[in-house]
Amino acid sequence: MQSFDQIPIDSLRIMKCIHDHPGATRLEIMEQVQASHLTVSGAIKALESQKLIRRSGKIQGESGRPSISYAIAAGTGSFLGIQVNLNTARFVLMDSSTELLMEWDADCPFDELGAKVQEAYIDALKLVIDKSMTRIAEAGYPRPIALALSLPGMVDTTKGTWISGLQFRGVRNIPLQKELESYLELPIFIEDNARAMVLFEKLRGSAKGYGNVALLYLGVGMGTGIVVDGHLMRGFHGTAGEIGHIPHANNNYRCSCGNIGCFETVVSPYGIIRLFNDRLMEGASSTLQNRRIGDRYALDLECILESAKEGDHFTIRTLLEIGDYIGDACDILIKLFNPEILVITGAVSMFSEFVKKSVESTIALKIASEISQDFQVIFPVYKPYLEAWGAAILAQGEVLAREIRSRR
Repeated sequence: MQSFDQIPIDSLRIMKCIHDHPGATRLEIMEQVQASHLTVSGAIKALESQKLIRRSGKIQGESGRPSISYAIAAGTGSFLGIQVNLNTARFVLMDSSTELLMEWDADCPFDELGAKVQEAYIDALKLVIDKSMTRIAEAGYPRPIALALSLPGMVDTTKGTWISGLQFRGVRNIPLQKELESYLELPIFIEDNARAMVLFEKLRGSAKGYGNVALLYLGVGMGTGIVVDGHLMRGFHGTAGEIGHIPHANNNYRCSCGNIGCFETVVSPYGIIRLFNDRLMEGASSTLQNRRIGDRYALDLECILESAKEGDHFTIRTLLEIGDYIGDACDILIKLFNPEILVITGAVSMFSEFVKKSVESTIALKIASEISQDFQVIFPVYKPYLEAWGAAILAQGEVLAREIRSRR
């Protein structure tokens, strides 16, 4: 991609608009950037000639005349997204058109850190990113324009700080953006897993074309990504949407945050495994009893899913109950944000065929028809590299936004 300082500010705003709203028409771009027809038309013509944007199709307008839609062009640079897990980091290298170029995993044993935890997290990430740059070069791709990390826990995107990390011990306000930018001499951005996921779903996935989206993320913890009128919500310190830490009346488990009854203690992968283990210890009749080792059970999400598919009544009943919890979380999100579409995703969405019925019945029972009109809940197919892909999308959008801000 050519140097940003060679691109006029009006053209940068239009590129950012097209990035945020792929398939936008000329009229929609004019409305979003608040610019005249003459300004937008001139900038679009220049961007097309520079091969920075392309025509992506035609949309039938209300007048009956088709309107040309636009997208960011391919081949003008790449962006790297990284999802940080407890023992691995997942990487996605994305083309400027948001197409996937490469995806891979790398060992990153954060659970083996020494005493200086904060420095150790930064050093471990530097090492694994250095290796990724070598891998990208060996594959014949140029150095990425920017990279972003998708992180568990709480993230302040504006300050570039990893506030807390759920199962990542010792994470407390780590200045990842500052440290990594200084080391790599690249624009670096950070985001939490839920918002990285909603960026993917909004630009490439099941929520594409929707301006009001609520995403319930059931991964390491439980979080939400909220898009209102096309804009991603982050909140004052980047902690908007922490629905996982809202207590539920029927839950007595203590959460890592110190409160009792948080949604996260039941519907996260760890919470589900603990719930099944405790009930099996109480003597529940189930084929999962065969997995007992001493005073615990060798359980994971995959064996629970297999048990449900084999028709184990205890497993199916327990998953239906978990679906009720998820439905109650959806009830809160729908009433607060009135989305057009609610996306439920993350590792726990593998149970969709067993929780979907109870989720939908809970919503139908608790949400007024006036609110739920033209509304849908979906469980898209989840793949473990989508958070990293969402982070790469974030990197592209934020590097454009940073350049625009620098011109003010």
